[in-house]
Amino acid sequence: MARPALDTPRPRGLLRSPRFWMAILLGALIIVTYVGLVTLYATNGRTAKTTELPAPDPDKIVLDLTPQNVDGSKERVSADVDVYTLPDKYLQDRFTVTEDITILINPVDGSPGIQLKAGAPIPMTSISVIVDGKVENWPFDKYDTDEVYALAYPTAAGPSQAIPVQFRLVGQPPGWNIGLSEGDVIYPDFDGSKVDVQTYDLSAKRDWSIITFGLVLLTLLAVMPILVLFVAISAYIGRRRVEATLTSWMGTMLFATITVRNFFPGSPPIGSWVDILVVLWVIVGLVVGLAIYVAAWNRWGTPYPEYRGPRAAVVDDKPDGR
Repeated sequence: MARPALDTPRPRGLLRSPRFWMAILLGALIIVTYVGLVTLYATNGRTAKTTELPAPDPDKIVLDLTPQNVDGSKERVSADVDVYTLPDKYLQDRFTVTEDITILINPVDGSPGIQLKAGAPIPMTSISVIVDGKVENWPFDKYDTDEVYALAYPTAAGPSQAIPVQFRLVGQPPGWNIGLSEGDVIYPDFDGSKVDVQTYDLSAKRDWSIITFGLVLLTLLAVMPILVLFVAISAYIGRRRVEATLTSWMGTMLFATITVRNFFPGSPPIGSWVDILVVLWVIVGLVVGLAIYVAAWNRWGTPYPEYRGPRAAVVDDKPDGR
């Protein structure tokens, strides 16, 4: 009696294949990430970003701050200071002053003084503002201070004859968003005379284009041990053939981790939270995957005949093969 033919399953169409849709989803995710990064950089991460400048006060010395860089490890914001204008009684022409004027800026690293000499061109000065922040919180680290102020006065008269100062923020450094706003008014006492000094709040945080770029790099780091562990476990349980050359690929992935880590924008110092939460476990996953693959190689790898051992050689010498 003939056995009935078994029904062979019909091959599923391409549109019904889960792998096809997973590939489409992965491609769409890559495209969206790429377009998002480019858009963020084009709108927020470019050097040409500018800020709205308030109108200069004719009764004050107007100082324009142009931030150049933020050093998170040293907690410093470097900026150029340009004396935009002065009150008319101190201004001889657009580029010189009628008498010596001293401008002290706080809190800065190094010499805080700007000296304006009578009849000499008005100089531009570079300063490094001291801020508070934690670079270990990269890429979400922020830096700020609420004590930025300038004390300006005629050098001969002294601080008791203080001239009001107005700060303005000009432009943004690449990869950062800098904010400057008026804070409290302080009343320091000089020789029994109190003067009004306007303080300013200065803040700095990373641009979203840089944050997104850093998160993409962290995602790539997290994918590396997942791939290595998948290959290693598949080889160990016998689902895939052991290829000894893959051990060099896994070792390369291990050394590539440090290269990608050093490529983080802003160069967070070793020991930051990103190392504790991500980088350390990436290295652990890669080493574990390499160890599993070596165990799979030892378990399933085929030895050469001359290295089978003395017992295998005795069995092969029997004439009946038993």
